Amino acid sequence: MRTKAWDWDRLSEGDRAYWDAPAGTVVEFAYRLKREGKRKVYDLGCGLGRHLLFLAQMGFDVCGSDLSERAVEEARKRLAAACLPGRIKHGDMVKIEEPDDTYDAVIAYNVVYHVYPEGMRTTIKEIHRILKGGGLLLGTFQAKSAPSFLKGTRVAPATVVKRGGPEDGIPHTYLNRDEILSLLSSFTIDELNYVEHEYERLNHKSCHYVVIAERP
Repeated sequence: MRTKAWDWDRLSEGDRAYWDAPAGTVVEFAYRLKREGKRKVYDLGCGLGRHLLFLAQMGFDVCGSDLSERAVEEARKRLAAACLPGRIKHGDMVKIEEPDDTYDAVIAYNVVYHVYPEGMRTTIKEIHRILKGGGLLLGTFQAKSAPSFLKGTRVAPATVVKRGGPEDGIPHTYLNRDEILSLLSSFTIDELNYVEHEYERLNHKSCHYVVIAERP
């Protein structure tokens, strides 16, 4: 099934502020890449460019893609306004238009679960393909313990389609720890962390796995 882009025009002002700032996990990962001398980074599902902008400021050779043409346009404008280099393109994560063995790292932050399971497996194969040997993946996966999975309307055993807001009509596939290990069996897992995030005065909670994995 074809993937569906976020509708970024439906973000609230508060949400927009969140999506403008780089995630702490990505900041930590970037400093690790610096220490290890890894320079060429692909931001899969780059959105409005928050991580691309940060990575370019740190001196990385960056490329990003997103399914939303609206997001790609804004990300390009943000890089240009900051006079920073970087290549951003419109594209689907299940078919990454990049050569094999090209990147030192791929960041897939809150991205790869926005498809049905088959699409997720295809995306992971594409990430593996474009990484160099020894290249690193930073990826996040939604956990089956998340309230949105336990209470949501399922369209498949592990998949919920969101309704309303910028994610309207977008599938979300949830995994447990063993399923993540199986999905990433072609990688060597370096770190796997389970994170629960309560927000909006503890009225909402998200549950994710954050993984750093190496292509052998």
